[in-house]
Formats: sequence, structure tokens, C-alpha cells
Amino acid sequence: MARYQYPNPIDLVFHAGDVASRRVGLPGSVVHVHVELGETVDLDGLREAVRALHRVYPVTGARRGMSLFTGHPRWRLDVPAWDMHRVVRLHDLGAASIEAVYADIEALFNRRTDCQSLPAVQFHVFRAAGYGDVVVMRWPHSLMDGRGAFTVLEEIERLYREKPDPDTLTSAGDERRRDYQNILGQASWLERVRFVRDFAAAPQVPDRRKAFLATGAYRRPWGPIRIVLRRLTAAQTTLYQENARRAVGKSLSGDFIRACALLAMHRVMVGRVSDDAVYTTMVLIDNRRGDAAGAVCWNLTGVMPVAVPATAMTDRSSLSALIHQQKMQHFAQRRPLRDYAAYWLLMQPPSAYVAEVMRAGLTPSHRPPRGIGDGTVPSMSVDLLGPFSRPITTWCGAPFLNHLGYTTVPPQPGFALYVNQSQDLLNIAGVYFPSRVPPELFNHLIDEFVTVLLERD
Repeated sequence: MARYQYPNPIDLVFHAGDVASRRVGLPGSVVHVHVELGETVDLDGLREAVRALHRVYPVTGARRGMSLFTGHPRWRLDVPAWDMHRVVRLHDLGAASIEAVYADIEALFNRRTDCQSLPAVQFHVFRAAGYGDVVVMRWPHSLMDGRGAFTVLEEIERLYREKPDPDTLTSAGDERRRDYQNILGQASWLERVRFVRDFAAAPQVPDRRKAFLATGAYRRPWGPIRIVLRRLTAAQTTLYQENARRAVGKSLSGDFIRACALLAMHRVMVGRVSDDAVYTTMVLIDNRRGDAAGAVCWNLTGVMPVAVPATAMTDRSSLSALIHQQKMQHFAQRRPLRDYAAYWLLMQPPSAYVAEVMRAGLTPSHRPPRGIGDGTVPSMSVDLLGPFSRPITTWCGAPFLNHLGYTTVPPQPGFALYVNQSQDLLNIAGVYFPSRVPPELFNHLIDEFVTVLLERD
């Protein structure tokens, strides 16, 4: 009998979004994590570690299949061993510049993921003479979130160092976990019905009142998605941490970072922002708590919306406090659990139907049903990725320098910011559509974001 890992409803939402974006000519929901190294990686050792990884986390080597009845994806685990030269692919660019290396990574980012002739998780090693390797871990967002991916990367390093016989390894048990169901089980069926009702009735800030950075027209083809990377120096990271501690008492604070990002966006907005305008964003929380702490290859993230009036765009501390206050209100109202119940109900129909509803939200000529269209697109998406669980000095035989991650974005709002702390360094990855947000404006936003993070009170 075939063995499968079945996605939870959050995974299914990401899958439906992936199908929807492909239907309008986009690459789908793709995630990249870079591991930047000081020398060339031990390629054979990395391949052997990934081979062992497929035994510990079988879904990383799985092939995606579909249910004939619902169209929901499922990951088939009992597949023949892969050719590791295809799973871990070397891109030898010879004497290319480092700019050319990242241009090739960007081109890869704009390609759709292939989970039929390749496994769910794929690795690309970009190599240019005179530079250390950049290893890109790439996967569909419907498989797992960034926190899970960091665990996978740590596991690869452990397997590389210990070099176990793959035949002696057993699964960590991800395919048997039911973390989503356990979290949802905290609510009775009556409570779930009430949560879904509240979800549908919750007031939303209509898109016409939101401040959006995008100024370009909706047009297809959308053109490539671009990536802008900023790496703070050690001194700049220390200054940011001091500012965050003074403002919110923490050196790594999502509230502070989102406050800085919103303030930077307000400063670079083109034209006058009306007094009744509202900036919105999302606070993401990792629900790997308690019994779910060991879950790796899943999406277990909760989303909580935050709305900030344009008139409140004054200073970092007050904005951070406002964001934190709204976040605590969501927790008090059990927002994550309410949303989990809504996702469960949303994904009862076939994936193709849900994807079509989502597709309508990507094309302004259509109006999707309540709860997926008007009012659900944030002004800005800011995702915070923390460091590895322990310091890493080498990775698969090469000095470890840095790591960062990012994912694809929809045409509206047209961009997203990903802030990642790697060891003692802060990195920013900006992802955007030049057809929606002009490159000059987006680079101005990134520069202003860094300025706000570092400016002294």
C-alpha cells in the first residue's frame, strides 16, 4: 500500500493559492532559503546528507500526487531513490561576478517548482570562481514554512557531520503527526461553528481606504519578480538591537520591525496620503508550541491582521505599542484558533474551486466572495525569520557566513519584505513586481527601512 503525508488545511490553502497564481501566469508559491558560504561546499557530502535526510523526513524526498475526488495534493513517500545529481544541482558559473550569481538565483526564483520529476525539496549550488558557494534550498510553500526549512538545514549539517548509514535511519514521524488537528481540537464543534461565523462577519478595512505602494497598472504578462537584498553589518545590527531594546525591550522584535517598515513606507509614499487612510499588515505567529513543537514539514503559522491609521505614523515606539496591542487583542479573542477553523471549512470543497475563488482575487476585474477579496489584501507584508536554533560555524564542509529566505508575492500589494537574523547579522530581502512598484521607488523603500531601523531617537 502506498504511503502518503497528507497536507493540513493551511497547506491546502497555500496549494490553492499556488494553483490560482499559476492560472494568471505567475510562478506559483515558491520559497527560497539561501545559505551563503565562505568556500566551496563539499558537494558529494551534501548529496549524501540529503539522501539521509529523505529517510529522516521522507516528505522532503516525496513526489506530489492528487486526490481523484477533491484534487487536494498529497505527498507520496514510497518513491524510488532519486538521482542526487538532480536533487542537488551544481550551477558552475566559472568566472562570473557575484552579481551574475544572484541574477541566476533570481531567474530560478521565477520558475515554477516541479514536484513530479523532482522531489518536494530541491537544492541548487551556485558557484563562481573567487567567491564562496551560495546554496539555495527551494520548495513549494504548500509543503512547509520557513521555520521548518531552518530545521531541515540544521538536520542536513548534523547528518553531514555524523555520516550515518542511511539504511539505519528511521523517520522522525512527520507523516504521522496531527498537529493541526490537535490545535483545532482545543475548540468544540459548537465553538468551531461560532469561530467560522465570526470570521465571515469580522469587519475588514476596505481596500479603497488602504494605503498601497503599488502605482503600476495591472497588466499581463506581469513580468519577472525581482529580489533586493540588504545585509546589515555587525555594527549596524548592534545599533538596530539597541534601538529595538529601547523601544520594546527586545533585541529581535516583530512589532518593532513591522513598525519601522510601515513608517518607512509612509515616508516614501507617492503623492499625499489622505487623513482617513489606513496601513495594514499581518503579524505571523508560529504555532509550534507544546505537543506541536517537533513539527517540521508543515505550515503551522497563524496570521493576525494589524491596521494603523495614517495619522498614527509618528514614531517607532508608539507604532510598536499599537501593533503589540492589536496582537494581544487577537490572542484574547483566540484569533489563531478561529482562523484554523475557517481554513478547515474553506478547504472542504475541491482545490480547483477554491483556487478559482482565489484567482478572482488576483485579477481586479472580478470580485471574489466575502472573506477572500476586498479587505484581505494588506498594504504591506513583513515576515520575520529568526536565527537557527544553535550557532553554526560550518555547513557541509564550508565556513558558514549567512542565511536568508523569501517567497513569491501576489500582484497586489506587489511586494513583501523578509527580515532574517542570521547568527549576529540582520538581513533584509525585498521581493517585488517592477510592473507594479517601480524599481526606484522600491529601492527607496528598502533604503528608508534601513534608515528607520538604525536612526537614533
